[in-house]
Amino acid sequence: ERLNGQFSGRLFEEDGWLQNAMQAQPPSLAGISAELARFGVTGITDMSPRNDAAIANWFASEHQEGRLRQRCILAGTLSLAEAVPSPHWKIGAAKLHLHENALPDFDDFVAVIRAAHAQGRCVASHCTTETELVFTLATLDAAGIMPGDRIEHAGIARDDHVTMIAEMGLSVVSQPHFIAERGDQYLADVAPDLHAVLYRLASFLRVGVTLAAGSDAPFGSLDPWAAMAAAASRKTASGRIIGAEEALSPEQALELFLSDPADLSRQRAIGIGSAADLCLLDCPWHEMSLSLDSGHVAATIIAGELV
Repeated sequence: ERLNGQFSGRLFEEDGWLQNAMQAQPPSLAGISAELARFGVTGITDMSPRNDAAIANWFASEHQEGRLRQRCILAGTLSLAEAVPSPHWKIGAAKLHLHENALPDFDDFVAVIRAAHAQGRCVASHCTTETELVFTLATLDAAGIMPGDRIEHAGIARDDHVTMIAEMGLSVVSQPHFIAERGDQYLADVAPDLHAVLYRLASFLRVGVTLAAGSDAPFGSLDPWAAMAAAASRKTASGRIIGAEEALSPEQALELFLSDPADLSRQRAIGIGSAADLCLLDCPWHEMSLSLDSGHVAATIIAGELV
């Protein structure tokens, strides 16, 4: 960016250039894995749009060396399909990262969706604005829908968009904690007529849309319990309410994080034959549901091993 002909120091979407310029290497995941384990997290889905074969190899190495303990699904580029298969991670959706101020060519975007489907991969389109959502819905309609195709964020979704998402059979992965973390800024910056349609939750469930949640870390808190609490309260940091009718029950909020990451329409449960991935609380659920506080996490077990 330049201001009055001078560099401002701000770089937009230049993380690849910066990485090359600094000859940067990916960091150890040991610290972040331990922090996630303290929250009871047994698996992660990394949605970085630039994930490729090299990043997949890094994740595999971190897992193999014991620094990453959680099960891992990687979304990312089409070239991710070229990565060497590994028992330490599974391939996920093709991540489509839109920017309202620089949308791609419509036909080119349709071609990318079709190419992902040809790989047997669903697509996950980043839609924080209304324009990005409309563009995604139009391109998916043109390309054809594959089971599992989903909208990431759905930051602004009017009633007709909610209906379209349901009719098209798409899923939504929301970030309910953004209401708590950024809600006051939304109320200041977003047009008042859009406040009620920010990061909707209950509306999607009412029309039968498969709904899950994620952290969007590092752009949001890692704590899934904080996200559940935000989904139930819809309170901003200052205590104001955004979209009270979008609030979920504590049980519905919990279900947002119990979806099978490989099939969001399926809820994971404890049972014979299920993976021994468990989050143990220090109190009964009816007590936990009153606060949804991660401080009640007593133990995290992954593949039967106490982590």
